[in-house]
Amino acid sequence: MGEIVEIKLSQFPECWETCGTCASDDIEVAEVLVSVGDRVELYAPLAVLELAKIDWEISADQAGTVLGVFINPGDLVDEGEVLMMIETDS
Repeated sequence: MGEIVEIKLSQFPECWETCGTCASDDIEVAEVLVSVGDRVELYAPLAVLELAKIDWEISADQAGTVLGVFINPGDLVDEGEVLMMIETDS
């Protein structure tokens, strides 16, 4: 049995507060690419978020099995929010 890992929306880039372009926009879930029970490899795409008409791909930072998906297309997400949970390979 592996470790349970939360996939969170990472910290915003340093330019987030200074550029003003994307800092005022909401981050919306465009696509969810996995379901509970799916096996994912390291760096496999898990979801696509949209920010100021730019796609932001969320990838697996470890291989394993998807235990939970807490987002749906159209949801608005925020920094630090848990998007999914993965049980890593042992």
